[in-house]
Amino acid sequence: MKKNYLFLFLIIFLSGCSSASLQEAIEKSGGYSKVQILFEEVNDQVVIFHGEDRNAKQIIGLNVYSTGIGNRYEPGTGEHSQPVDIYSDFDTINISRIDHDSKTILWGWLYNYPSAKEFNYTIIGNNGNVIYESTIEVKENGIIYEKLPIDIGEVLRYHFKIYDDEGNIISEK
Repeated sequence: MKKNYLFLFLIIFLSGCSSASLQEAIEKSGGYSKVQILFEEVNDQVVIFHGEDRNAKQIIGLNVYSTGIGNRYEPGTGEHSQPVDIYSDFDTINISRIDHDSKTILWGWLYNYPSAKEFNYTIIGNNGNVIYESTIEVKENGIIYEKLPIDIGEVLRYHFKIYDDEGNIISEK
């Protein structure tokens, strides 16, 4: 009988440490509110989200997560976030290392670019040589995400172009 109570206590305790939804896990762990999941990569267990920080400032963030008992979510470490101004058009592009598998991710949000279809970028090394170049499809909600196939180390510079569905450049930096 004691084993049953111990087992029940263990299940209740462990399930209390995780959240029923990914949104809830982010809100609990990071002190964010009004979290909106913009993109989730299930294979890499990576999420890109928009929300408000403790000071009610708008942010976009990337974090890793894991699932536990009953597919409950537990946020990981390796969060990357930055403030955004949702009252204007913007493009927020980041290259970050995620800690759970030491991969480098190019990610971002092209906010208020409804015609954006392709994102072409070039990563440039210290010596000015091109380290990596790729063109990826802009995902729903204007999200860009690509796990880089190579370890690029610290990125100092990159260049990108955003194309619409007719192949016209709508932004370049």
